Amino acid sequence: MLSRQQGLRRRPLLSGPSGAGPDPELEQLVRKALEEWQAAQAHFDAVAGASDPDLVDHAIYHLEAARRKYMYLLKQVQKARGLPVVSGIPAGAQGPDVMDLPATPEEGAG
Repeated sequence: MLSRQQGLRRRPLLSGPSGAGPDPELEQLVRKALEEWQAAQAHFDAVAGASDPDLVDHAIYHLEAARRKYMYLLKQVQKARGLPVVSGIPAGAQGPDVMDLPATPEEGAG
């Protein structure tokens, strides 16, 4: 089964003024935020069964912070594209090219 990301055609995250091309800085920030979220998820998975509740709390805090950072940057991309955003997902989003980045760290793995 194809993941959401594999089934989508790739396009630049953000075009510069008058569609001059992708904004490499923003694209790099979004991809780095996704990697941080994936790393936080892996860390949480590794300590989820730990007997130290403080360690688990830290992993949860780190995971949530990474998720929020990624979703914030994703919203910025959608706003820059001129798409209305509701809870991090463009309102009325339809079609395969609306989002080219995963909405969860699991979708981005692979």
